[in-house]
Amino acid sequence: MPVPRIYRRDFSSGLQWILGLFILQISFLTVVRLAFLFIFQGEHLKNVQLLDIVQAFVTGFRFDAMVSGYILLPALMLLIFLRLISNEERSKLFFAKFCSIYGASVITLLLFVSLIDLYYYAYFQNHFNILFFGIIDDDTRAVLSGIWNDYPVLRIFAAMLLLYWLIFRLTGRIVSKEKVIPSMKWFYETGSLVLILGLFVLALRGSTGLFPLHYEDSIISENTFVNNLAINGVFALKNAVTEKTRQSIDDNIAQSLNKYQYHGPEEALSDYLQIKVDSADPQKLITSTEEDSLLKADPPNVVFIQMESFSNYYLDLHNDTFNLLGRLETQLPHCVVFRNFLSATSGTIHSLEALLTGSPLTPLSQSIYMDCPLQSSVAARYASCGYHTSFITSGALGWRNMDKFTHHQGFELAEGSEVLLKKIPGTERCDWGVFDESMFARALEVLRTKDGKPHFVYLLTTTNHPPFQLPSHYKPLPLKVSPTLRQRLKVEYGMAIDNFANYQYATDCLGAFIEAIRNSEIGANTIVAASGDHNTLQVFNFEDTRLLAKHSVPFIIYIPDKYKKFRNPDTSVFGSHKDVFPTLMSVSLSSANYLKTGVNLLDSKQAADNFAIINYSLCMDRHGVVRFEHQPVFFEWSNQSAGMNIMSNQEVDKPLHELLTKARAYCASMCYFIQSDLKRCKKG
Repeated sequence: MPVPRIYRRDFSSGLQWILGLFILQISFLTVVRLAFLFIFQGEHLKNVQLLDIVQAFVTGFRFDAMVSGYILLPALMLLIFLRLISNEERSKLFFAKFCSIYGASVITLLLFVSLIDLYYYAYFQNHFNILFFGIIDDDTRAVLSGIWNDYPVLRIFAAMLLLYWLIFRLTGRIVSKEKVIPSMKWFYETGSLVLILGLFVLALRGSTGLFPLHYEDSIISENTFVNNLAINGVFALKNAVTEKTRQSIDDNIAQSLNKYQYHGPEEALSDYLQIKVDSADPQKLITSTEEDSLLKADPPNVVFIQMESFSNYYLDLHNDTFNLLGRLETQLPHCVVFRNFLSATSGTIHSLEALLTGSPLTPLSQSIYMDCPLQSSVAARYASCGYHTSFITSGALGWRNMDKFTHHQGFELAEGSEVLLKKIPGTERCDWGVFDESMFARALEVLRTKDGKPHFVYLLTTTNHPPFQLPSHYKPLPLKVSPTLRQRLKVEYGMAIDNFANYQYATDCLGAFIEAIRNSEIGANTIVAASGDHNTLQVFNFEDTRLLAKHSVPFIIYIPDKYKKFRNPDTSVFGSHKDVFPTLMSVSLSSANYLKTGVNLLDSKQAADNFAIINYSLCMDRHGVVRFEHQPVFFEWSNQSAGMNIMSNQEVDKPLHELLTKARAYCASMCYFIQSDLKRCKKG
């Protein structure tokens, strides 16, 4: 009879087609992984065993199978549905057409996501993560403009169309094949279905163990590149979406303490403060500056500049023919410069909030706590000490709700590109707002406003950011790239030059600002400090042997002579954003309370055993480096003066374990303080 034959052709052929699409997806993802290996390996694979690479590909296959299983699940469900309701030949034809079109579409989309992930990795040296959503949370128009200018968008889409056509031909060939199983009785059919469903469940879980395959399963080596090799772009994007949905600020103190392996606040506070703490009280984290008669009688202006992508590594590349510093070069001898220094995070908003409030929990400005005035706000602290407080950015003030957030954190004046266009003659627009020079010009105007009160000014630059635009009048200084340096570029030469020119422009503006203050009537009474929101990873690769170079930003401080309480500080000490305002407050405020986020770096005795930390998951000090996002990985300095580190293959020394304890205690203590404050705010 014909009906059973149709049943068999519907079902057995359909299973073969789905299997063919599965194999095709796995093959393409394997090719992408091979491309990733050959494009980005660089120096990453020195001293890496071949077995680790093989394990990365095996683990990668599991991730690929999981992604492919989820992609093909709709096809399997449709096949089962058609098998149950239809006896007609046309159901098989419909399913064949569906497999051909659906398969080509999803595989092309999969490859498109993988390609974007490769570009993303080239820029951030990481797969898709929560920073990817900056395209939505940042100035979307500016981000898209940068993408359009810096990447071959039209060629990529043309390639995708051609690729879709080729894949459609392949999927068409797959569904043109059908092999009917001749004795597909009901128990064979049921058994086949159970087997197929079992394999699908295995693919979807990626594991035969108790728990399904998770992002942490990619951690198969101490080498970051090997771990990244296991992840595919689609899974990374899924993980980034999950992180984004969980980004709401968590006020669960117990959960945060547990994350850093503490059972109660007392334990964390004891380790962090290096004293015995018997009772849970976040106010124990409040400390104060010393009493100072000069600061009482003649408090200085304080300016802090958060510089976009202010790479520490680029300072070492500067020379007469490759000028990356502009007028900053002549100002650095008048400043104290800390080079063993890390940004709080790898993202602008997260570093900004860490600097302003000491919060590891971000972005507060885009959460239900946006309107909470925090006790730890440095702007509020300066305001309480009689300062005018101003926040000025060359970007749009509405970025990340800065217009509202800054007001609640104690800034009486907040201005962005919209105001600068009106107040500063000759201001030019750019994709991120206006150019930094207008922001600096406005800051000088504010500082020269005299009414008997000092000024605290927080500046946020934006120009040194893709799409790397410059004002029409600016003529870049010489940027002759040596053949040796050119060989190290991982991007096209033109894009690298644009990046270098923007960095030069930004540092030139900073240098001009410091020079203008030093040579003005306010020079003897104004402290200026600057640091980067994060390093830039777009142009060069940084291996795990150069973690300091990969993550570091400089911390620059100009202090007028009469406020130099600490002479000849040791600039080789380690520090990070947590230490910025403890340092600045120590030379500007008398007997002022503040959250003890860090130490005064100008006090060399106090800073000698200090540590630096980035992303609340990687720390370093004079003894070495510890990465503790998952299981701790320890590194020793092989050449500390050059910032070179090697993995610790022997029994880890006590100082590195102490470093890990310090870092975890710091993270747990800061979470405890901020979460307690957020709860207080909402209850009030």
